[in-house]
Amino acid sequence: MGKVGDSAFKYWEFDVHEAVDGILFVFHDDDIESNGVMMPVKTLHYQQIKESGQKMGIEIPTLAEVIDILKNRPEPTMIEIKNLLTDFIF
Repeated sequence: MGKVGDSAFKYWEFDVHEAVDGILFVFHDDDIESNGVMMPVKTLHYQQIKESGQKMGIEIPTLAEVIDILKNRPEPTMIEIKNLLTDFIF
């Protein structure tokens, strides 16, 4: 969020995955280290993903949390859907 004031900042861009328990979350990579093993994020529950991120010192937010933060921002947003396991109706 610190780059927002930078004149080179043009838009928000992030990737969305679906955890095995149906929770949509924002994370770039397809895999994450969980209990010392690299695992596809689509095979893990969101809580496992969140805890793995915390162990690496990063926050892995849900899509709902990111939308809540950005809903009043004027910048455009580009979302890349990496994987969805279920059919969602927005």
